[in-house]
Amino acid sequence: MKYLKTFENSNNPKVGDYVICNEIENRDILSEFISNNIGVVIRSFFGGSYQVNYENIPDEIKKFFANDEKYDGLRGMFRKEIIDFASSKEKLEIKLNIKKYNV
Repeated sequence: MKYLKTFENSNNPKVGDYVICNEIENRDILSEFISNNIGVVIRSFFGGSYQVNYENIPDEIKKFFANDEKYDGLRGMFRKEIIDFASSKEKLEIKLNIKKYNV
């Protein structure tokens, strides 16, 4: 008898997934950076909140990001702020390029 393995398609990002976010708090430069850059989920918490790490953060907005011993671009995000996520960065880069060039 053959068994079919079912795959769970989750509606929530997992640790290690890449994300594009749109922050609820609207601070012009910060919101623009977050919505136009890809972050990586490094922790997930009960209740739908995530800790996302960003790289290459401009100096003028670094004060809005937390640091720990391993990461220096941490930002807390809620599930409703995560627009899209994928296990590969390339998939999200395509979406950002489409948005950038208005294709």
